[in-house]
Amino acid sequence: MANKNHTSNKREVGAMKHFHFLLLLLLPLLLPSITGGSENPAIAGEEVVLSKKHKRSGYQVALFAGGCFWCLEPTFEHLDGVIEAQVGYSGGKKETAKYYEVANGSTEHLETVRVVYDPKILPYTKLLDIYWRFIDPSDDGGQYDDRGKQYTTAIFYLNPDQKHEAEQSKKLLADSGKYSKVIVTRIIPASPFYLAEERHQNFYEKRFPTTKTIE
Repeated sequence: MANKNHTSNKREVGAMKHFHFLLLLLLPLLLPSITGGSENPAIAGEEVVLSKKHKRSGYQVALFAGGCFWCLEPTFEHLDGVIEAQVGYSGGKKETAKYYEVANGSTEHLETVRVVYDPKILPYTKLLDIYWRFIDPSDDGGQYDDRGKQYTTAIFYLNPDQKHEAEQSKKLLADSGKYSKVIVTRIIPASPFYLAEERHQNFYEKRFPTTKTIE
């Protein structure tokens, strides 16, 4: 009887190992349907960027490229009036984007931060002020130690009001005389935004939990 039980247990263990092996093979195929789609869903324009819930709440979206997105994200993330900040890729020609592709410059995307905010608490002009304080808008080759087009600066506007306010803000900065060089930050229409991989979200906070943001 003991031998029969032992044989039965061995068969069960073998069956489980076989099942796990098949699951590992099938998992990459199953994940898109389990998670509901692509790893990097594209966002293009305000109507697509905002969820129905956010639209009902009157929230808006801002898109900023300002060098390494690991460092730019915490600048906005904890501001009063910011609902969420996420990092990703925008401004490229390829219809998808992954970190290693963007990092080597092959897709022409810029590392970008997507900010969902409540304009009743935090106006877009305030976001612009904070953005200018964080970056060097006179550097056309990247930001600080991060060099390459993927690290250059840009404001992606999602509607005419954002375009006007960004242009006015840029002009005020240029007229201030703070920079001896020309302000080269581009103000351009929003293009598809691809959400970065999960390991890049809140990256700076994961590494440095005591991060303080600009008030």
